[in-house]
Amino acid sequence: MASKDTIAKAFVLLSGNWPNHPFTETTMATYQRLLADIPDAVAEAAVLDCIASCKFFPTVAEIRESAANIVTDAANATNEYDAWGEVKRAVSRSHWQWSDPMIGQAMQRVGGMDAFRMSDVSDEPSWRARFTECYRLLRQRERRQATMLPQVRELAERMSLERGARVPQLEEGR
Repeated sequence: MASKDTIAKAFVLLSGNWPNHPFTETTMATYQRLLADIPDAVAEAAVLDCIASCKFFPTVAEIRESAANIVTDAANATNEYDAWGEVKRAVSRSHWQWSDPMIGQAMQRVGGMDAFRMSDVSDEPSWRARFTECYRLLRQRERRQATMLPQVRELAERMSLERGARVPQLEEGR
């Protein structure tokens, strides 16, 4: 996880790119606290990415977003259209293995593979629209979870448990 040493090195790089930006111990401590859950190598790469792409001194949010991009790119996440292509190829098989479990989750939420296979071919544009929207929403939720601070995630989970309900999810079949 992003150590104080990693954040200190990051601030040396950042100060080289933004020499007139005021750096304080409080600023460095804040960045260290809010980036602590990011692995050192990813944090370093995210800072370099921000130096290359940000016109102004990067915020914690920009560095976390860059880190999420790096992790997502490394995972080679499937986009919604490639995922739909995989669903289409699976129609001819009786048993399917998804390259990404989220494809199966999205398909279940829009009605399931069996219902899709039995539907009329003229319904395919509707299925595609519902599937791609559901898949995109699932990816957005995953992305939000990836950029969320652990403290915020823990609070949301605690609040959800106190209410006796789970964090709202997409409903089955919608």
